[in-house]
Amino acid sequence: MPLANEGRLRDSVKITRTAQQKGWQTTVKLTIYDNGIVGINDIPLNPNPSQGVDVADERMPGALRAIVDEFKRRVEAESS
Repeated sequence: MPLANEGRLRDSVKITRTAQQKGWQTTVKLTIYDNGIVGINDIPLNPNPSQGVDVADERMPGALRAIVDEFKRRVEAESS
């Protein structure tokens, strides 16, 4: 499974309208597997399971920022 990079994370963003059609939403799925791999939206953040959560903790802020930036970009594109 290839590791997270900004492009893969941005591609993983899916946006939908809210139930009342008055806003936009996305879901971020965080997974910690039994073997120590940590992933966001099914994209692994740590290359080596033995490094576990420590490496994922370092990469998490950048990964979440990429997802939020892409969400905002798509909402702006849909709203204009």
